[in-house]
Formats: sequence, C-alpha cells, structure tokens
Amino acid sequence: METVTLRIARHDPETKTSSWAEYRVEVREKTTVLDCLDRIQRTEDSSLGFRYACRVGMCGSCAMVVNGRDRWTCRTLVRDLKAHRITLEPLRNMPVIRDLAVDFKPLWQKYRQIQPAFEPARGERVMKAEARRRRERIEPNLQCISCGICYSACGYVASDPQYLGPHALNRAFTSIGDPRDGAGNERLDIVDNEHGCWKCHVQTNCTEMCPMELSPSAGIQHLKLAILRRRMLNPTRRKFAYSMVGAAVAAVSAYVAYQPKEWVAAGPVEALPSDNFTLIGKDGKRAYVRRLAGSEVEAVSQRCTHQGCRVIWNGPAQEFQCPCHRGLFDSAGVPIAGPPVRPLERYPTRIVSGVVEVFLS
Repeated sequence: METVTLRIARHDPETKTSSWAEYRVEVREKTTVLDCLDRIQRTEDSSLGFRYACRVGMCGSCAMVVNGRDRWTCRTLVRDLKAHRITLEPLRNMPVIRDLAVDFKPLWQKYRQIQPAFEPARGERVMKAEARRRRERIEPNLQCISCGICYSACGYVASDPQYLGPHALNRAFTSIGDPRDGAGNERLDIVDNEHGCWKCHVQTNCTEMCPMELSPSAGIQHLKLAILRRRMLNPTRRKFAYSMVGAAVAAVSAYVAYQPKEWVAAGPVEALPSDNFTLIGKDGKRAYVRRLAGSEVEAVSQRCTHQGCRVIWNGPAQEFQCPCHRGLFDSAGVPIAGPPVRPLERYPTRIVSGVVEVFLS
C-alpha cells in the first residue's frame, strides 16, 4: 500500500508556539486529504486540530492550504496531488485558533459591514426585461457557501487588513444586482472607498481558487461600473473628472479580468529541458514550462502573486526571483521569501501530436 508524508503546521494556543509536525499515512486510490487528517487524529495524535462537517463538498468548512493552494480537503484526492509529501497550513488572513483551524471573525465582520440582509424595494418596480437582465448578471455568483477560500487567497487582504475582501464584495454585488432589493445606493456608498471595491486591482486569485467556480473579481468590477454610472448621472465638475479617470481604470481592469484564454504551443516534448524552465509567451501572456518524468509537463505563470511583476527563473539557484520586491519562489512555485504569500499560478498543459500546449491567460 502506498504511503505519503503529511507536513502539518501546528499552533498551540496555550503556549502560543508554532511548529511543524510530520506523519506517515497509508493511502488508497480514493483517499482524500481530509481522510488522512482524520486517521492521524484517531490513531496517532488526538491533539491535532482542524475543522470539517459534511465531508461531501457542501459546507466548505474543511478548507485549508494544501501544497500552497487553497482547497477543500474533503474533495482533494491524495493521488491527484501527485506528491509523496503534502504540506498543510491553515487558511491565510485569519487568526489561527489551533493548528489548521482558523477564526472566521474578520471575514464575518466585513460581511456584516456591507449590510448583507435583503432589503425589499419600495416604490416603482423594475421592468420585467430589466429585472431578467440583472438577474442573469448575478446568477453566476449566487452559490457562495462562505468557505473563506477567496478571502484567504486574496493578496490585497494580506496587504490591507481593512479591505472588505472578495467574500463581502461578492455579496454586495449580488445584493445590489438583485432587482427586488432596495438598498443598492446604501451598499454602493459602503464599498465606494479605498478599503472597498477600489482596493481590488484584479489579481483574480479569488476567482482562480474558488471551488464553486464563482468569479468574485468579476462582481467587484461590476460594482466599480455601478459606482461610475451613478456618478455620471449626478455630475459635478470634480465627480465628472473622477468618473472619467475611474472609467478608464475600470475598462482596463475589466480587460485584464476577462482577457481570453488560449492554447499556446511550447514546442515538442523532447525539446523541453527536464532540469530547467523555458519561457514561452503570446500577446503579453507568459509562462515557464519544463518537462518532468517521462512526457509529463508543468507550466507556471511568470506573474508574481504579490503585485504582478514578472518573475525571473534562476537556474543555478533553482528558484524564481521577483525583481520588484525581492520575492522568492522555489522550483515548484511555492513562496519561500519576501512579501508573496500565494504560489505561482499553474496553467493546464496538454500534448497534441507530440507538441506541448499551454492554456495561457
């Protein structure tokens, strides 16, 4: 039977000390990361702290950072990680209660700030066609289960603790877009500031990590556009100038958020080095590609997860280096020094007639 090593971040609230612990666990074909944690707690270390409930991907309470990426551990099969060593950490940007369990208090405090409760609209009703259009716009973002992954993945929450974050802003977007709701202007006032939707610079970590395949980043851009439309309808000289600048920013942000993805050829499999990375790109989209064992290939983004600068691969040191703020990532794209807290984004790859293709965005 195959075994894996789990390297787990430990935090003791009584002594206020942090450390790492390693455990060897036997795994089968459909063993999940949560199964491994449960087995460790039952048979090896009953003091191990973590949170879970449904175990079937409905509650999201088992979310944590697995090998540098936010995941639901109940839905993460060990075999899919393709690693004999798995590192587990608690969600980021929230206080740790014990080991892998975090306190969601900051997330819910910000959620309450945007007045999430439904407020019935009064007066004139929205026309049926307009109501349908607004409903269709918010439909893709309605199924949030508040697992906290988007909040953990957001680099701007890490840099600004007062930032409302993608979880609260996504709720603001779906509430304001609801044709039956009557508190749209009040919510726009709440998010129209430096700690609200304008703090988001479209890093899209929240969208990339969301297990429900929602797009909080898209919702935030819609909030910006709604604010700009309101300013245009109530112009003053200063507001008009701000609106023009804001419109340009929103247009650029929307382009960045929605630029199309495409398969880009990286060359024949045999031509890719196995001990080094090759940089490929098209239309400003770039990725580092290398061949692993056999014909397996991996591709990582050139964008630093801190503020989007282009990282440089240092072959002799076997690390990615960000020249802007001295961030460092290991060869797997995991941050090891500097301000970055998120691993480099990974791109899907495929081999077509012996040629490697990377799905770039």
